[in-house]
Amino acid sequence: IDMIKNNASDNHLFLGNSLTRAALNRNLINDFFDSSTTVGIIHPDDSDIALWYYILKLKFDDLNLLPENIIIIFANTHLQSKIFNSEELRQLAEICTIRDIKFIIKNENLNFSNSTKLLIYKVSYIARYAQRVSKRILVYLPHYKKTIRRLSDFSNEKNNLSSNIEMEKYYHLDSLIELVSKYNSNLLFVSVFCGNRYKIKKDLKSRFEQKNINFVDFKNNLKFNENDLLDGYHLNEMGAIKFSNMFLKYYDKYIYEK
Repeated sequence: IDMIKNNASDNHLFLGNSLTRAALNRNLINDFFDSSTTVGIIHPDDSDIALWYYILKLKFDDLNLLPENIIIIFANTHLQSKIFNSEELRQLAEICTIRDIKFIIKNENLNFSNSTKLLIYKVSYIARYAQRVSKRILVYLPHYKKTIRRLSDFSNEKNNLSSNIEMEKYYHLDSLIELVSKYNSNLLFVSVFCGNRYKIKKDLKSRFEQKNINFVDFKNNLKFNENDLLDGYHLNEMGAIKFSNMFLKYYDKYIYEK
């Protein structure tokens, strides 16, 4: 944040989760940008559009600044809103202040149970990280990553049936776009290859077009294949080199046009 403050005219922020971390080859990224350019990469594990919105809102907008260029790397349903679960409330507690909690509760229309969880996670380190301890134990399960991912996909499908009735499907996406437009920052969404596990929804593409948002789809690029994946989901080193080269070739033209 301080670096962006000091270099307001030439800065770039990559937002995402572990897919973003795996997809970006740092050497290629560093070589592409001039040494005078500020480049930040924020990728909390298991995060999605809701947390990315609050990172921009609470960490940047509250200081009356926003990165000039924001690149969001996503896959699957990462841009869809859903009711916060315990892990997402914990992540929120990590980035918010006590004073932010009232705004979050009102903005999310949190029920009493989740409001209480958010407050407890904020004031109690032990409560906040109890779930992470349990995840460490899961590491010892055979093929735990694949098992947890399948369980997560199943749970999300079930949860979304009820959660999206109560919340607009793209509530946080729209909020983020509105926030970015307030500062006239450049916003780019990039889909990443992670196997044949998802499609870009037609209503999402239409939303990008309606709001004049830049979007580049690398998910279906034929240059990628299963050999580019580390664990069937995240890109491996060679996959990251492919993705980064393709992205930077596009981004070079994108910056020039801006």
